[in-house]
Amino acid sequence: MFNIDSIANKFRLSYLLFALLLCATFVSIFMYAEVRMEQQLVKARLLQQLELSQEKEGDQPIYSAEPGIKIYRFDNAPSNLQQLATQTVQEMPVTVPTKNGQSTTELHFF
Repeated sequence: MFNIDSIANKFRLSYLLFALLLCATFVSIFMYAEVRMEQQLVKARLLQQLELSQEKEGDQPIYSAEPGIKIYRFDNAPSNLQQLATQTVQEMPVTVPTKNGQSTTELHFF
């Protein structure tokens, strides 16, 4: 069967380990790049919507944009959202209270 003493089997085993390590490296690089690009695209989209809303509506505490985007100024945001906000773009489900009850939406923060 499989004899580790054979030089051919040692080469096969080392090639297999090298291939696995190389694949794992490339997969991790691509996953990191995807996350970073997604963060930059979301940030650019939100900043674009904020700029368009400011041009159209002037300076306001809450900006509404299509489709269903709400951008809060930090000092006017609800306290639970202020506690979650950081300097990096995050995507997480947050329960936002409404007049009819509770609704869960995904929000992006800076």
